[in-house]
Amino acid sequence: MSGDRLGSWLTLLSVALCLGPPLAVALEGLGAPPAAALTAPLAALALFALGWRRIPPLPLALARRHPAAAALWILVLAAAAFGGVRASLYARDATQPRHSVDPGDAFRVEHCCMTAYAEAARFAAEGVDNPYARDLYRPGGEPRRLGPLTVDPFHYPPPFLLLPGAVRAVAPDFFDTRRVWFGLQALVLGAALLGLARWVGGEEGRRVALGAALVWALPSTFLGLQFGNFQLTAIPMALAGCWLGWSASRPRTGGALLAFAALGKVFPCLLALHVLGGRRWRFVAWLTAWGAAFALLTLALYGWAPFDGFFRHELPRLASGASFPQSEQPSGILVNQSFYGITTKLRALGLDALDAAAGKRLSQLYALLVAAAAVAAGRRLAREGEAVDGRDRLRRAVTWLAILNLASFAGPFVGGGYGNWGTLWLIVLLWALAGSRVARWSWLAALLPVGAPIFVLPSPTDRAALTTGLLLLALVAPLAGLALNAAALRLARRPAPAG
Repeated sequence: MSGDRLGSWLTLLSVALCLGPPLAVALEGLGAPPAAALTAPLAALALFALGWRRIPPLPLALARRHPAAAALWILVLAAAAFGGVRASLYARDATQPRHSVDPGDAFRVEHCCMTAYAEAARFAAEGVDNPYARDLYRPGGEPRRLGPLTVDPFHYPPPFLLLPGAVRAVAPDFFDTRRVWFGLQALVLGAALLGLARWVGGEEGRRVALGAALVWALPSTFLGLQFGNFQLTAIPMALAGCWLGWSASRPRTGGALLAFAALGKVFPCLLALHVLGGRRWRFVAWLTAWGAAFALLTLALYGWAPFDGFFRHELPRLASGASFPQSEQPSGILVNQSFYGITTKLRALGLDALDAAAGKRLSQLYALLVAAAAVAAGRRLAREGEAVDGRDRLRRAVTWLAILNLASFAGPFVGGGYGNWGTLWLIVLLWALAGSRVARWSWLAALLPVGAPIFVLPSPTDRAALTTGLLLLALVAPLAGLALNAAALRLARRPAPAG
């Protein structure tokens, strides 16, 4: 067996270990008997084996040259597989908190972002006048509960309802909806991690395939999947849409993916602006067409009420920050990863000039700067022309992911459990792009200041005082995230020709 073929089979085995348990949970949510659901790991392996020639092989030659690094990767893969099993067990049964990412933290055990999605889709299907009304989710200011989970308010634009609505159509019971949603998010993430490696190709693509296991093994990945927050799907979906629509001559598919991500989570709109700046007119046309189609389909299924509720009720509250009162509360200040969250931390440290009004003005300026950077990066890629090799394609993926991450920080509140996840993925891509061993280890070391603080800081349910030490620690991750993503836009530039 050739090295590449063996490397491809090892990739397939890794896929089965990581995606098999979430798919088994999703099948159970769809009503499959336990025996059939447990065959999911083998089904996943068989499905990917049918196209093994298209699967990025793991770089076995690299492993032979660096056995210590290969052993470390095996440990990472084991952690990824173990974490996936544990997360799947909690997704299967929410009454088993010992399987959650942090069983000792009541907030992380009970918090579930997708409760808002499922309930909003139910309210819209039932014809509720305003599915954004906060009292539907938190009557009297206290969160409702679905079993052991607390219900979140709903803030997303109406077309997003299409996705949870489709899941509820095949799994009406909430806990079945949760199981299918978990499997769907895991599948989209796994497909994006491997699809990016395949698209990049060459030695860089193999490094991206290696790095996929590290991304999967990160505690932030499992916490985001446990919460069910759409950000862990919107970022891979938008990134896949960009590489398909921009560089793979598949603007129809890419347009659908990016359009839904942009309509669903809003911040990927700045990546759509980047496409416009790059003058990829076929891609822009498909983006526009799919956006209109999703909006019309939402109108046909749910009527005008969600649109009326969003534009008359929710959008003004989002603009004023009233939708996220936790952004001004001590527990929320510590975990908020947004640009506005940086201003509230600095205000708590004594910079009184950064009051709420000043923070909002600075956040608006920040959003404009990110939009300008996205357009400028699009024009740069247009001048560079088509990508010439795997390294060039990886640079473009870094550019797109950096734009998405910077755009995600523009909202009033970005939860700590998932807010820096895209930056962690970016660091892994920069590791794959690095040209020296020192640079690669430096990038891996950067995972610590971005990913670790949120697991050290007090949970939002704690009544911790805003001490100087906690505030300084809370500033590390968002400031490091801003700096790394901004630096990535420059590092991703194609080097000027010699001479």
